[in-house]
Amino acid sequence: MKGWSGLVTEPPGSHPLRIAHLCAPAGVGGLERVVQGLSSGLVARGHDVRVIASAAPGVDLSGFLDPLVQAGVGVEVLRIGGRKVVRELRAVRQILRAASPHLLHTHGYRSDLLHGWHAAAAGITTVSTLH
Repeated sequence: MKGWSGLVTEPPGSHPLRIAHLCAPAGVGGLERVVQGLSSGLVARGHDVRVIASAAPGVDLSGFLDPLVQAGVGVEVLRIGGRKVVRELRAVRQILRAASPHLLHTHGYRSDLLHGWHAAAAGITTVSTLH
């Protein structure tokens, strides 16, 4: 078997999608590996992919971010911290406005609860993965 990528085909003449993945990574683990795999696979298929990572100051994200950058994924890091929710909401909203993604994929409870609803309300198709 060729792996999962052999099971998915793009329709002829399909246009690249702008896809944003939003997460609050904690170093490297399951959520982080899923985001890396999805993002790099979508870039390899010709899509415009960016990862928005919201993490507390001081959290080392190099193990998560370096493979994304090497794969050609756009990366935006928000170093806002856990209790500054309004500031984080505004920052994510601003990034999404500028990026104008066709799809927002949220990963983990923080991203799902804080950001999925307002992206959907803004007309962005939203998918959430519970990790």
